[in-house]
Amino acid sequence: MVTVPEKSRTATKASADQTVIMHAQWTGPIPPPGVLKQYDEVASGLAERIVASMEREQEHRHEMDWKLLSTHNSIYARGQFIAALIALVCLTLGFVLGYHGHSAAAIAFVTGGLGQVVLAFLGSRDGQSKSPE
Repeated sequence: MVTVPEKSRTATKASADQTVIMHAQWTGPIPPPGVLKQYDEVASGLAERIVASMEREQEHRHEMDWKLLSTHNSIYARGQFIAALIALVCLTLGFVLGYHGHSAAAIAFVTGGLGQVVLAFLGSRDGQSKSPE
């Protein structure tokens, strides 16, 4: 049996330090009220500035989402207009060529032009359903 001298035992107890590590975590842009209060204790008005900053960031994000949605809708409408114009031109040319006896060219314009528009619409629907969010 090993005995530790009395002097060594007391020295060991006295020199023992404790380190406490605390970890806090939250989700969302704004810290919980207790943490905001601690920020205010560090610098007066800091919590209010943090909240105001988050409000400006949210407003900016909403504005950017609205602009993106408006642009997307505009591009989509323009694409539909161009597709309708192409279909109308192909149908008109097909009927004119067919009327003048060029049946092969008429069939090519009608099926080729309308087929491309139909395939474009079908392809865009498949692409939308497969795209990851």
